[in-house]
Amino acid sequence: MKRRAVLMIGAGFLQCVAIREAQDLGFDVIATDGNAQALGSQLVDEFHQRDTYDAAAHRLLVPLLRERWDICGVFCCGADVAPTVAAAAEVAGTPGIPYAVARRTHNKAEVRYALTEAALDFYQPQYATLYATEWKETPDLRQFCIESASWALRYPCVIKPVSQRASRGVSLVTHPIDEVFALTKAFTYSNPIIIEEYLVGTEHSAEILLDGHGACAGFHVCDRFFSYDDGLAIELGHINPSRLDTHQRRQIYDALLLSSQALGVTIGPWKADMMWTDDGPKILECTARCSGGWDSQWTYPQSSGDNLLRRILQVACGLPVDPQLPAPDPQRYVACAAIIPKQTGRITQLPELTPNWKSNTRCRLIWHVQPGDTLAPLQHNGQRAGFLCLEETSYTRAWEQAVLMATQLAHEIEVAWGE
Repeated sequence: MKRRAVLMIGAGFLQCVAIREAQDLGFDVIATDGNAQALGSQLVDEFHQRDTYDAAAHRLLVPLLRERWDICGVFCCGADVAPTVAAAAEVAGTPGIPYAVARRTHNKAEVRYALTEAALDFYQPQYATLYATEWKETPDLRQFCIESASWALRYPCVIKPVSQRASRGVSLVTHPIDEVFALTKAFTYSNPIIIEEYLVGTEHSAEILLDGHGACAGFHVCDRFFSYDDGLAIELGHINPSRLDTHQRRQIYDALLLSSQALGVTIGPWKADMMWTDDGPKILECTARCSGGWDSQWTYPQSSGDNLLRRILQVACGLPVDPQLPAPDPQRYVACAAIIPKQTGRITQLPELTPNWKSNTRCRLIWHVQPGDTLAPLQHNGQRAGFLCLEETSYTRAWEQAVLMATQLAHEIEVAWGE
């Protein structure tokens, strides 16, 4: 008799949490990752080295796996690989969104078009898409935006590729003199690219879980903090639960639900990076996956006691879904601060927490680098060295202490200079 298994797309740091959760549900786990040494490869029952963005390779892999396993679900966690998950789920015959829908959610321009078609422009910034050929013919971006999108470009504005993650290729442009560099950078990642209105407000990550039967099986929001120095959008960290009030949360929930319907997402997680502005919630980006950066994996469950990843796995495997716990009064706040070193060079040693904090269950240090890796000037969020997660009874103290410790740890990373 074949053993029941979950196919996990990705086996990195964030996926390890979901691997253990699937095992707790009684499943064996098969994982794929482009990195043969991925941390999760040692935790699973079977591992295959596959590029997690290669949907075709996973379509070919699934029939081979089904010869030995009863594939009950296909899943990803904190990885922007929805098309691969959808393609594998279609072949496996497990719950999921159609591949065409997943592809559409994976393209930021297509998302913008879908929201416009659904008359949901009030949930997004003004925008225009630009092809490289148009750029050569259109040196005046402001005039291009007026002619193509009836939008008068103002500065600052945001220029981004349509298909990247972790702020790769994204620039905040404050003056026309910076346009050429920002456009050149964005076009190295995709063609077309997007030019967007720069919004002002508080930043958040929000997600819902759709059960495939018209009901929402989960919803949460966290507060996020960014630096925009040198025109780069670098996430400094986040905190759960959010300070937004009930009315604001409800409006964000409505934005998530309506945007998921506009994109055709009816099952699984739907996640958006959002900004709360004077005009209400605005969707910066949205996609069919759960959040990363240790939000869904650590800070949200620690602050709420709610196991969102388990419910996502249950949906992916067609199982009855545990109800979401009622939102508790804030009894604890869990902050996650990115460790962002200033030094460059080959890492020779990583610092540890002091004995006092090391024994503290309210604190967790997570390194995404290891000795031998090279530190380079930060260009996107995928290059952050690690994270410091900390629980406190005060929102302000949680964030301030997490940042203080993360800054100290970043300073204590030892590198070999000149290498």
